[in-house]
Amino acid sequence: MNDEVPLTTLPEYAHAKLLGADFAADFFPDTHAVEMKLMLLDEQWREIQSVCAENEWSLEEGLRILLANGLAYLQHRMQNDSIETKQTILDISAQYSVMKFRTFQFMQAAQTLDMKLNAAQSELKMLRQINEQLRTELQHRAADNCP
Repeated sequence: MNDEVPLTTLPEYAHAKLLGADFAADFFPDTHAVEMKLMLLDEQWREIQSVCAENEWSLEEGLRILLANGLAYLQHRMQNDSIETKQTILDISAQYSVMKFRTFQFMQAAQTLDMKLNAAQSELKMLRQINEQLRTELQHRAADNCP
C-alpha cells in the first residue's frame, strides 16, 4: 500500500486522519480518560484553590497540573540529578501531561463538531431539495392559473 498522499488530497487526508478512529489509536494508544473522586481536608482544598487562582488555572486544569508535578517530583526525587535538572524535568512533565489531556479533549470536540457539521450539511441538502420541489409546484400552479 502506498502511504504517499497526493498534494491535491492533503486537506482531505489530514481531516480524515484527525477525525478518524485511528487518530486516538495513533496518538493515545491504550489511553482513556478516568474520573477520580478524592477526599481532602478543607485547608488543603483551600490551598489548591489558591494556587489555581494565583496561576490563573481553572480548577480542573490546576488539579491536573498539581498531580502531574507531584507525580513527576516523586518519580525523579530518588535520582541523583542536580536540582536544576529535576526542576526542568518537573516542568516538562507537567506541561506534557496537561497538553496531552487538552489534545485529547480537542480531538473529542473535533469529532463532535464533525458529526454536527455532517448532520447540518445533510439537513441543508434535504431543505434545498424540498425548497426546489415547492418552487416547481408553485410555478406549475401559477402556470395553471394564467390564461
